[in-house]
Amino acid sequence: MRNEPAKRQVILTMNRQMNHVKPELGLHGLVTPKSIFQKSFLSAQCVEVCDQLKGLIEATEKVVPPRKANFKLNEDHGKPVPIHLESRLERAIWKAASHDRENVHLGNIFIHSFQIPLNAHARDLTSVQSNAGWRKFDLMGTDQEGVPVVFELKGEANDPVHMIVEAAKYGVAVKKMWPDMLKEWRKVFKRNKFPIQEYPLKRCRLVCAAPQSFWEDWSGYKNQLGLWNNIARLCDGLSENELPVDFATFKYTGTDPTVLPEIVGLKLIILPIQNKN
Repeated sequence: MRNEPAKRQVILTMNRQMNHVKPELGLHGLVTPKSIFQKSFLSAQCVEVCDQLKGLIEATEKVVPPRKANFKLNEDHGKPVPIHLESRLERAIWKAASHDRENVHLGNIFIHSFQIPLNAHARDLTSVQSNAGWRKFDLMGTDQEGVPVVFELKGEANDPVHMIVEAAKYGVAVKKMWPDMLKEWRKVFKRNKFPIQEYPLKRCRLVCAAPQSFWEDWSGYKNQLGLWNNIARLCDGLSENELPVDFATFKYTGTDPTVLPEIVGLKLIILPIQNKN
């Protein structure tokens, strides 16, 4: 009788159907409005993303909204304090990166903006474009070569494959929007010493950031055979498409929803993406 709950779980998993990845969905279609990823099939779904990556990127490029201006780069638009934890964390990370550099270790990356809008005027959208799922992304930075960096932030929810795919979706958008974003970029950062990447933008870096507890939970997750090896393959595929991926961790203190939490130890990390089941 001891094994009955485990047997029941296996039967339930076997009876569930896996959501398959189709290239025409695009990266955006995998994560919005609802993620197709399932914890029970995550490793196999990651393989399908890898196999369909070129088609997924091409499908996403076609539907990126044509926003022309007002990307709110390097702006402090942090009031009032948002209710949602992830929104509070992104603003707290922006604040820490801007005012507490000694507590932020992101290599040559400088975070300068949060809640970057991507939606466009309805009159500018083509028949295949929509603002759904493109409202804003979490954080944006640049490295010392002037390459833009998209940060995708997760609290305790979701999974690492979802996070990587969503970051890639926004990376594709930044590359597509770069001619218009570049006009504002030049004005905002004209006094900075780092170079500015011209159009066409060849590369956009991605950083997937989450609390330390998120990475600890997923690093020890062994119910999906080959998950981290498949995640490594996905990262390699994105790098080949000029969307290189890094990962970051942090701790935070403070649970009062009326104030921003304090970010502790924000840094880049190396995940167990080799020789790990």
